[in-house]
Amino acid sequence: MVARNKVVNVLKSLGFSMVLDLEEYLIGEINRISLTLKESMAHEVPLLYACSPGIKKQIVKNVPESKDLFIDLEQVREDINIPFKENLLDRGVDKDVHLVRVENCTALLAEESNGYDLTITTRQLIRLLESACVNFENYEGVGFDSLERTGEFNPFYLAIQTAYDIIRLNDSSGVDNRIGFKREFNVKLTDDRDIKGCIVFGLNPSIEEIKRAVNKENDYDFIGVMSCVDGCVNGGGRPNKKLKK
Repeated sequence: MVARNKVVNVLKSLGFSMVLDLEEYLIGEINRISLTLKESMAHEVPLLYACSPGIKKQIVKNVPESKDLFIDLEQVREDINIPFKENLLDRGVDKDVHLVRVENCTALLAEESNGYDLTITTRQLIRLLESACVNFENYEGVGFDSLERTGEFNPFYLAIQTAYDIIRLNDSSGVDNRIGFKREFNVKLTDDRDIKGCIVFGLNPSIEEIKRAVNKENDYDFIGVMSCVDGCVNGGGRPNKKLKK
């Protein structure tokens, strides 16, 4: 398996000015969503998060009352990505800036731009490198470019970060309970209250959980819904073979 740091060097040799670790880039997104969680809890309504527009559309079709409870993830990303590109232009990093996102998720391929100029799957990236006849033995490993972004490190941020770790990395370290296709987590807010959240995998289980939320039959502050079982690491665009060294 080729080390990620060699891939970074190859991408730069192919013309990419910067290669960023998506997990660091998403800190800005987590910060924004944590503020929205704080607001929704103040209004005593759950905040709903959908991994892709497709599953959100299907849930709203089945549970129309849930529409206004979903965070507008597309707008959040646009508000982060467009200023990011404008900042690079202002700094003269490049004459033009095209932001490319690489994910395991195939659902993101159908999204509107959200400030991204192109989204490709990890599998497509591998095919790109193969078509360029890259010989990884000719490349040294280099690190990702850093944005030096930091989280706000308050309970709301920690709750969303825990959710993202479950959604994106299948990280169970923050999981308190596993119930079928659902993963529950709690983050201490005050002496007498926790931030209660859950991640639900699969369309039908997600619809049923959202119905319970709308009918006030559960008390989650945050509910994330995912198409892929075990999250993004199991996405349809994940690599199905290893790059040759």
